[in-house]
Amino acid sequence: MPAPQLAAIATAAEALLPDTGHIDLGPWIAGTVESGNRAGLLACGDLVAASREIVKEARAHRARPEESILELVRWGVSTDYLTLREELGLGLVIDDSRTPPIARAFSSGDDLLP
Repeated sequence: MPAPQLAAIATAAEALLPDTGHIDLGPWIAGTVESGNRAGLLACGDLVAASREIVKEARAHRARPEESILELVRWGVSTDYLTLREELGLGLVIDDSRTPPIARAFSSGDDLLP
């Protein structure tokens, strides 16, 4: 990399450093892992399959997967997750032709009594 670009990067990095001159990358790495887990769940739409992959990854790094799985479950049942799936065209589609009439009436809020 040319020296002027390195100097510009060094100047920008210095502005981000706290007074101690030390950057704690732990929270940043944890955030990227969480984002990856969420992207995996979005892509597959299967919480169990996504959790299995978290377990595999944890085994490879000799880590504990429980907290990552709990966080993914919390997010996987959130309106943010469901809204994002819908916006991406991945939302659940209900086939009314296979839904019993009584279930359609309840889901639509229709009053069943005359």
